[in-house]
Amino acid sequence: MKKNSKLFVNIKEDGVKYNLTKIKEQDKIKRIGSDKSGHWDVINL
Repeated sequence: MKKNSKLFVNIKEDGVKYNLTKIKEQDKIKRIGSDKSGHWDVINL
């Protein structure tokens, strides 16, 4: 996980990981491609 992602939302890295896991479990986002060159796709808002 990039270090600057936690600064963007002003929470700790563990909070980012927790929230990302919850959003993935709700099928709201999906990872497309590899960890290095892929991107996140918003599926359902």
